[in-house]
Parts: sequence; C-alpha cells; structure tokens
Amino acid sequence: TGLYSAVAILMALAEREKSQQGQYLDMTLYDCAVSLMHPHIPNYMYSGKVPEATGNAHPNISPYDTFRTKTVDIFIGAGNDRAYAKMCVELGREELITDSRFLKNIDRVTNRDDLKAEIESSLMKIDGNEIADRLATAGLAAGAIYNTAQVVDNAHTKHREMVIEDDWYKMAGTPIKFSRTPGSVRHKPPKFGQHTREILHEFDFSDQEVQELLAADTALEKRQS
Repeated sequence: TGLYSAVAILMALAEREKSQQGQYLDMTLYDCAVSLMHPHIPNYMYSGKVPEATGNAHPNISPYDTFRTKTVDIFIGAGNDRAYAKMCVELGREELITDSRFLKNIDRVTNRDDLKAEIESSLMKIDGNEIADRLATAGLAAGAIYNTAQVVDNAHTKHREMVIEDDWYKMAGTPIKFSRTPGSVRHKPPKFGQHTREILHEFDFSDQEVQELLAADTALEKRQS
C-alpha cells in the first residue's frame, strides 16, 4: 500500500503540472491485495477455473520454481524455450529439450511434476551454489535460497549497502539509490521508552508520580519479556 501510494502521489503531482488541479487519492489495503493476485485473477476470468495453490511454482511458467540440490535449495526460472534449453545443457540433460512432455511451455506447465522430478534427479548430484552460479552466468534467473542470516552476511548485500548498522540502530537499507542525493540515516528513531518520563512531565505528572507509574509497570521505559 505504501509503495502504491508513493507511485500514485508522484503520478498526481505530474498530472497537476498539466491540469493545475489537485485531487484526492483513494488507496486501500484491499485494492492493493487484489492487484497482487496476478496472474491468478486473469487465469480464472479467462478459463473459469479456480486456481489451485502451486507452492513456489509460477502458475503459467515452467520451470519457474525452487529445487533441491546436493547441498542447498535453489530457484530456477526459465521463462521461454530458449532459456529452458540453456538450463538443460547446463544440467547435462539435453534429451529433455526434445522430450515430448516438455517441448513447449504449455507442455512443461501441464507436466510440471514430471519435469521437476527430472530436474531434481540431476540437481541432487550437484552443489547448489555452483550450479546456481552457472545457470545465472548462462542468462537464467537462478540463485541459491538463503536464510535471513545468509542474506545479511552476503558480500553483495554489503556492497549494495543494504544493511545499516549505526550504533544500536540496525536495519535494512534503502533500495533507492540516487547518484546526487543518496539516501542515508540522518536521525535514528527513539529507543523504546526513551521519552516516557519527558512526556509524563509534559502532562504535569510529578517526579514521584512518574516513579510510581514506572514501579507499577503502568508506564514503561524498557521492553517487557
């Protein structure tokens, strides 16, 4: 909702330059959630069939899924026949290119379970990081699946400055990279309860009353476990 709102505000500002008129922006969580149901909504509206859950697999493209390997799970996305053929070559499974079950994307979607079994039978003999790098070098969307710690510690994450550590403040960085006005943390948010006493004093609570509220855990300065 926040991202859609930001884009909508920019659109409204651009339109205002032409019309010299402002307008009200109506943005709801529900509408944004519905918009994210692609391609499931058009699939249903064109076919009349209610889509079924397919896990990580793309409903309209195959292979476009997570796969097990000898070491780590990886993601592979082969969005067209050319990419599929490249994948087969890298796996040493050229015979799958001409397999009648997998000739075109519609065939691969129809027989996605068979195709996944064939792919994993080869991947289970290969190091996941190594084959993911090879597939990516060949032009496919591919990569090892990392947990949160691996993402944070990844060299590329650090190179892109996507992790911020400023004293006690630790957070993901901004993906918006400007050449002239790069984003940065200018002000850290207050710590939990940092201003509790100050705010209570603003409402004319005495020092003794503030202390009593804190002692009774009615007001807090630290998180409770």
